[in-house]
Amino acid sequence: MNSNFSLYSLPANLLVAPLLPLITAVGMACLLLCTPLPSVAHALLWIPGLPAELIGRIAQFSAGLPGAARPWPAGAFGIVLAIMLAAVLCILLIAGRETEHVRVRQVSLGILGAVLVFVAALIVPATMFYRAPVGGNWNIAMCDVGQGDAVVINVGENQGWLIDAGPPDGNVVQCLRRLDITAPPIIFVTHSHADHLGGIEAVEESGIKIGQRLVSAGFEIDRWPGAQVVEQGDGQAFGTVDYHVIGPETVAARSAEPNDTSLVIRFRFHTHNGDIDYFSAGDMETEAMAALLRKSPQPPAAILKASHHGARNGGTQIIKSISPQVLLVSAGKENSYGHPHPETLRAAQEVGARVFRTDQSGTVLLTFTEQGVLSTAMGSPVR
Repeated sequence: MNSNFSLYSLPANLLVAPLLPLITAVGMACLLLCTPLPSVAHALLWIPGLPAELIGRIAQFSAGLPGAARPWPAGAFGIVLAIMLAAVLCILLIAGRETEHVRVRQVSLGILGAVLVFVAALIVPATMFYRAPVGGNWNIAMCDVGQGDAVVINVGENQGWLIDAGPPDGNVVQCLRRLDITAPPIIFVTHSHADHLGGIEAVEESGIKIGQRLVSAGFEIDRWPGAQVVEQGDGQAFGTVDYHVIGPETVAARSAEPNDTSLVIRFRFHTHNGDIDYFSAGDMETEAMAALLRKSPQPPAAILKASHHGARNGGTQIIKSISPQVLLVSAGKENSYGHPHPETLRAAQEVGARVFRTDQSGTVLLTFTEQGVLSTAMGSPVR
């Protein structure tokens, strides 16, 4: 039972109403013909099938709009309130159209118009910027920051480890606030490119209390005051979550190009149903990752963040080596780079990984349950 009401149900139903007679009339004909002339009925089925598909797509689209499901009081009070509101609107509408008294008609239509304007003025602006509250039972959030990376590891009590902060215009602060993260104990910046480091200034200026600022040995340390270098083998535990730095190799990182200086980290969640690993590859490219895995072979992990937004130079070997159940791809909608590359998606399909993309789903939450890793698409932020 859902006590919410749909803000878009009325216009959506008006939009699909002309399609219903086609479905019912032809559908009835198919029902009558299915026994005596099954081949004819089968041929006719595509006629109601097309409008039925369109209705389904309109319903799916309207359900995904911001604030599509608005809260409404549950129980008897909600039922009585809905009946009273419907009755008042019907009385005003009937009085405005049917009464012979001009004054009554004018007053009724005036009140009806005022009510509709008030409701529109109250609901529409709130709906445009409405974002449903997020509970604290999620484990990993891949924030939609456009063409960039920002992933949050939930460590409880309104705290989360942030891995990268997206580009300057990525609204990572908005994502953190929506997730109700008020104090990140650790922020990792994998490397110095703007689509990972650019949002840090906004985080620093937001008033959000930051703990450790961690970077790799190849990071230009003067670009982020207060940052500390972590190296291979470093790690830390926080409650039921810990991390272990896999790369880059320190000496190689100091002379590598920025993507190949990326922090590569394995996070481990200790749950009631066993350990679940998340492998974060930053933007490390094919050759550097292959060299790293030769020196530090890695067991499979349930979740993998695709290297370099799923680009071709991020490589497919990492996907085959880690063999994830879930592949996260953080990329901007209709980005000019063509991320993620078809080869990346094909490799994910070959290992049986489900792919979640910010360019398609907006911010994505992963929650670990007894049934496995569940996902929730939160939609794109209001930019």
